[in-house]
Amino acid sequence: MTDQKYQQFLKIITTAAQYYRYDLQDIEVKMIWRMIGKWETRHIQHAVDKHIADPDRGRWMPKAADLIKYLEQYPPDGMEWDPVRGAWKRALPNNQARLNGGRHRPTSAKKAHDYIKEMQNMLKRGSTIHAGADDG
Repeated sequence: MTDQKYQQFLKIITTAAQYYRYDLQDIEVKMIWRMIGKWETRHIQHAVDKHIADPDRGRWMPKAADLIKYLEQYPPDGMEWDPVRGAWKRALPNNQARLNGGRHRPTSAKKAHDYIKEMQNMLKRGSTIHAGADDG
């Protein structure tokens, strides 16, 4: 952790708390940092912005889990991102695997076909698959 990165995070989270008129406690800041500090601050800012824009969850100050929901699309600092796994995440709607009893079914054959083509093109361009890189 760099002090500069922590200061940027602190500014992001305290600004969000001010927006929500939320009395942010030091222990909350430390816990949120511990959970999301591995991501770049620009991604943390994006997650806060997405949370605020959410018509349901955005009515309350975000907790670490709320932000992680948006941060999962980005690799933590220092890790390589698996573009193929990212394409599958976009092909499957949120919680679809759970709703379908664990079976992964894309929403449409065309959408699945498009993402499979996207994955093939990534591999042709030299992207590599890093199994487990974004498993948490």
